[in-house]
Amino acid sequence: MSDGIPFPAGSYRPRRLAVSEWPPGEWDRPQNHPLYEAREHFLATVYGFDAGGFEATIRRVDAQTLLDAQLRPRGRRKPVEKRDERDILRAVARAKKTIRHAVKTIGASHLLTLTTREHENTPESLAVRWKRFVRAYRAVSKDRFPNVAVPERHPLNPKHWQLHVAVCGFVEVRIARRLWWACMATACLKGR
Repeated sequence: MSDGIPFPAGSYRPRRLAVSEWPPGEWDRPQNHPLYEAREHFLATVYGFDAGGFEATIRRVDAQTLLDAQLRPRGRRKPVEKRDERDILRAVARAKKTIRHAVKTIGASHLLTLTTREHENTPESLAVRWKRFVRAYRAVSKDRFPNVAVPERHPLNPKHWQLHVAVCGFVEVRIARRLWWACMATACLKGR
């Protein structure tokens, strides 16, 4: 028994080091002993989704690095000028993962691509129109409208943005098209 917790015979649990036993130079690292005999391990992460199914990832990790990461201050972002290419790539990967998990959570089955006839527009103006469209569609269909909407630059015109929307279930295209163009006309009348 260690620390009052029983462990099966043959299981490995390192003893806790008292502060006086910490090696020199390790005073700023309170968890300075390995969790297991070997530092390299495999970590399995399983994500369950509301619509059913799951996603599992397995990666090789260093146990001491995981402990050190827990001690790192959270919530502090680097200034933009100090971000390097690796930080940007990690942010892109995180954003892709977030979108993928959102789509799997709602159980999306269809994809819509919505655009405008304007030569130039912004993601902000597209978001205003999208919000107006969702309100109108919910009012007409009298049903929830689970969706994940992502703006994207048009491949041929980088000043033009379009909206890709993953939706759950069937969307009546004739109704959706009329409502989208009605939202475009409303936006033009309001000067957006």
